[in-house]
Amino acid sequence: MPKPELLELDIEGMTCTACARRVEKNLNRVSGVTAYVDFATEKAHLQLSTPVDLNTIKSAVTSAGYQVGEGRSELSSLLPRLWVGGLLSTLAMLLARYLLRDAVQARFGARLKGIDEGLAREGAFYLFALRLVPAFPFFLVNLAMGLTRLPTRTYFWVSQLGMLPATAVFV
Repeated sequence: MPKPELLELDIEGMTCTACARRVEKNLNRVSGVTAYVDFATEKAHLQLSTPVDLNTIKSAVTSAGYQVGEGRSELSSLLPRLWVGGLLSTLAMLLARYLLRDAVQARFGARLKGIDEGLAREGAFYLFALRLVPAFPFFLVNLAMGLTRLPTRTYFWVSQLGMLPATAVFV
């Protein structure tokens, strides 16, 4: 008996586990195909017991209302997400800087003076360390850095570097 061929396909457009089950059901209707669709990874894992035309498999996915992906590399899918994350975090930091900084300085200025001086000297290092530790929510880091005098350019590029590992692991 010949060894079954294994095939993995990217599935685009799924928004829930019911979507994955719908694609899986359509793929399993194709003769010679045993399929499992993983919503979390957006991949269809196929076991082909007989030769099956790839267009037939793509048609089964399309008839379920989804598309077979183009097999983009992990890096090419991470870079846009990283840039969007960096831009949005910088926007949140700037909003905190221009909306909250004066009020916080007026109320806690004396207590925050030492922190502000430390961040002026080593701000990039502190931000990088905070980005690498997943215990600190990114949103709170954005707000906290907005209350400091850390230059926006430094904030952006250090955030990009610091968010890269978490983006690769969690996204």
